[in-house]
Amino acid sequence: MEREKSIIDGREFLPKGYKPGQNSLEDAMNKTSGDAVLSSLEVPTESEFREAFTPDLSEDFFAIGDHRFRLKISNIKLQKQISQKASKITDLLKKINIPSLIQDFRNAAKESEDEYVDFVNFVMKILYQIGPDVLIDKLLNLYVEIVQLILYDQNRIATIEWVEENLSFYQLQLIFFKQMEKDRIQGKIINFLAVATRLLTGEIESSSRNT
Repeated sequence: MEREKSIIDGREFLPKGYKPGQNSLEDAMNKTSGDAVLSSLEVPTESEFREAFTPDLSEDFFAIGDHRFRLKISNIKLQKQISQKASKITDLLKKINIPSLIQDFRNAAKESEDEYVDFVNFVMKILYQIGPDVLIDKLLNLYVEIVQLILYDQNRIATIEWVEENLSFYQLQLIFFKQMEKDRIQGKIINFLAVATRLLTGEIESSSRNT
């Protein structure tokens, strides 16, 4: 019977930079090249730092009729609401036979040099499995509900009915993806601070050992 792997002896759990003879995962992490980590890090801009800590500093606005809205990083309450709405899309994914689609796509890629057509066929098979009408209905409702949350957080006029009457599907998409870009700023800040803290901690510990 194969022995179950653990974090201690499973090589797939070891960080990049591990070499035989290192005593622990912490040792391996400390010896990982800081330059290699920084080279792959997406460094936030100064304005992104300011906006992350004070979202109302955002200068990105859009108007719907006579009403003006600001595109800014979501607060925790809004992020949780958006996440709950977005989770509904998992109902669609459950209807897709992913392994079968991937195998079909690989087979088609071997027989054709036109990658674009192969990808179109791949998407069409997904649509066929879900059902175009169901997909359109689900996506429309998803965009409407999420955009309504974004707008309602700033102006109580933005009910579901108001959003449906005043915005096209194209406009819904623009607002949705712009909001996702805004909230991505937080992720960039978190990643940067996490890596910077890790590297700084390593430098401090290294200096302490050398003194």
